[in-house]
Amino acid sequence: MTTGPDDHHPDPLLEALAAALRERDPVPPEVVAAAHETFTWRTIDDELAALAYDSALDETLAGVRGAGPRALSFEAPDVVIEVEVVEGGAARAMRGQVVASGAARLELHHPASPSPLTLEVDHLGRFRADGVPAGPVRLRCRLAGAAGSRVVTTDWVVV
Repeated sequence: MTTGPDDHHPDPLLEALAAALRERDPVPPEVVAAAHETFTWRTIDDELAALAYDSALDETLAGVRGAGPRALSFEAPDVVIEVEVVEGGAARAMRGQVVASGAARLELHHPASPSPLTLEVDHLGRFRADGVPAGPVRLRCRLAGAAGSRVVTTDWVVV
């Protein structure tokens, strides 16, 4: 998977220490549940880029389409995120473009990854991610423009 400079590689010694502490003094389930609930609030101000097109759902092409790339399009006001997904066994290659005014920073979120993956976005808004595990993903795009900055997050979609 394509990642940025903030890759997270857990230290085995720290992991063993954390496991020992959890066994000795476990966190009460209600505290864990409350933490999960508050964690969901961190993206409450994000704009949602809704799924506008998914070639896998296009009934007119369902009988014609072979095993080619899957096309996804997400839309929010003044922002379009186009993605092409190519299957390769248990992994996916994702290539796309953010169409918006201003510079974009992009993160790929996947439940199998402990932290989001930062994707390189070039001056034309193009990006790619290789080795993405099959399963649900979403993209979180930070846009900086003349009107200020904003964050646009796509729907979760299974790739």
